[in-house]
Amino acid sequence: MKTSVQDSSAHLFVPYSAGPTRSVADDSRQPGAYLRLGGYSGIESNSLADPNTQGTTDSTASFYPRQHITDAGANKVEHAAGDSTAGYKGGIMLSCDGRMLMRAGERFYLHAVAAMHIDTESTLTVFAKEAITVTSDSTITIKSNNAQAILISADAGAGDVTTEAQKETRTVAGSSYEYIDTDKYTYTQADTYAYKLGHAESVTLGDSLSFFMGATYTFKVSIEITIALAALILLYAMKFEVGFLKMDFNKFKLEYKEGEFSFSNWNTKARNIWVKAAVVDTNTNAVKKDDVAVESQSKGVESNNNGVGVGTGATQVWIKGVINAP
Repeated sequence: MKTSVQDSSAHLFVPYSAGPTRSVADDSRQPGAYLRLGGYSGIESNSLADPNTQGTTDSTASFYPRQHITDAGANKVEHAAGDSTAGYKGGIMLSCDGRMLMRAGERFYLHAVAAMHIDTESTLTVFAKEAITVTSDSTITIKSNNAQAILISADAGAGDVTTEAQKETRTVAGSSYEYIDTDKYTYTQADTYAYKLGHAESVTLGDSLSFFMGATYTFKVSIEITIALAALILLYAMKFEVGFLKMDFNKFKLEYKEGEFSFSNWNTKARNIWVKAAVVDTNTNAVKKDDVAVESQSKGVESNNNGVGVGTGATQVWIKGVINAP
């Protein structure tokens, strides 16, 4: 059977069969297999697009891909071989209600000048024994519908994943989880900014080591509590604290201070200070200090011995008296 409605076409049509043998009613049903070369034929324009034929509904959905029907709309038949407004187009149409098998013993090429659309109502599986390369001169978008997940697996964790980008933006509407079984290395050769508007909790079950080669500034407007169940050792060259109130609660406190300066109510107290200065010239004109600690005048003991003269004949005895003059 050959019908030419517009321009020229050649087609091969095997009607649908409900059983081993065909009947007249099968001619208006879904196509068994249909191959058309050239412009659209009467099979497409009459038997498929007209719902008033022996079939009860428009059967173009059984012939044409769904995306073509969506894109062409009312012109789905006229544009089945190409946009007729641009002149005659010869096309190829291949459809069937069974399996479609295509195999090439060597290379297989599929090329389209305009858009290409692949639509399946079931699972789409792409397998390559060797590498798969996807290249685009524009944006590549991978997304899922109906809140379905997207899984990227490198052999279930046995392979590596490498990501390279000029700029990376991640937006997570819900929770974010990261599980690392071995070491994690982060190398940043730039400034790092972090803004946290919620609760932050960190648990480290092993050692933690940090090196800061530059200055570190930390501003906290809330309470900070540090609980060290073991020793807490701070080593620093200089420590400077400015605060309004400081409270220490210690059962035992051991301090070793070689030198201490304590300032309270503009008084200065210095104790056990040993200062050694070499090649230091210090001029202090702004501070005048007068110390009058204790004025003591001690004359000690003044003793005038006038004695007492006693005459006892041949023997003269002098007894020295004591006169204390404070």
